[in-house]
Amino acid sequence: YFIFRPLRTAQRSGKPKDAGNAVKAGVLGLILMDAAIAAGFAGWDYSLLIVLLLPLSMAMARAFAVT
Repeated sequence: YFIFRPLRTAQRSGKPKDAGNAVKAGVLGLILMDAAIAAGFAGWDYSLLIVLLLPLSMAMARAFAVT
């Protein structure tokens, strides 16, 4: 859900700004994927620490260009 909405918007419109938003969502989605991998290998406590980095990363994505 985190990445599919911007990706669908970019596919339908074809605008560069929407493509940039889809890439940004994909890069930020890597944090959730890393958290899922950490949950499988290291446990839920490490996964929670990684998920807690998501709001910080989203704030930094607003300030800096992700793509």
